[in-house]
Amino acid sequence: MKRVSSFSLSPAPLLPFGIAAVLMGCTMNPMKVGEERVERAQRAYSPIDQQLDRGPAAEAYFQKKWTFVKPGGVSFDPTEVEVREGSLRLRALPKQRDPASAIVRDGAREVVVAEITQGRPFVALRSFGLKTGPQHQGVVQFQLSNDGSRWFFHDGKTWKPGVRTIRESNTAPQVHQAIRTFHQEVGGGRLFLKVFMQTPTGNEKIEIQEISVEGLSPSVG
Repeated sequence: MKRVSSFSLSPAPLLPFGIAAVLMGCTMNPMKVGEERVERAQRAYSPIDQQLDRGPAAEAYFQKKWTFVKPGGVSFDPTEVEVREGSLRLRALPKQRDPASAIVRDGAREVVVAEITQGRPFVALRSFGLKTGPQHQGVVQFQLSNDGSRWFFHDGKTWKPGVRTIRESNTAPQVHQAIRTFHQEVGGGRLFLKVFMQTPTGNEKIEIQEISVEGLSPSVG
């Protein structure tokens, strides 16, 4: 895990971050966000922040949860995917498929892609999680974007641009393991997700109940 030195004013004595940011008159460079700064925000985090899901009005540690109680904030082909009973699900596979559907072919296997379009502002990311339903058996993998147009996956060493294929995506545990370096290698912005859903035999169920992320919100000068 890379470490980046925390921001400080020199040679004057250190000031609380919020005051220092105001004196600078601008948002801090997300490439210089260090673990120590994120940990300070995490220690100051309280349950009320989670309830309000604090946005970019003030730099603070956040927890964001995308849930699927009702449609909204996610883009998908309704002939392939549905939001039902609190989960993002694959519909039963028809015998005949519309060639214009959101299916991506990986050899003999078929993958359905959905996108989380409700982006979350961030300057650093800390953790990532996936909660699935009791009937879930299929494969779910992710690509991340900080602008909704360029998509990235982690190859085990670094974050790299990925094309629209599950082979260039990551499982939730893999994303969680690598997400702390995303802002350093790709940059801050708004977090968007591309969700790859695969049923290797065509019979496995997909039930995504919740996708969660934690990190540091940007400040506005």
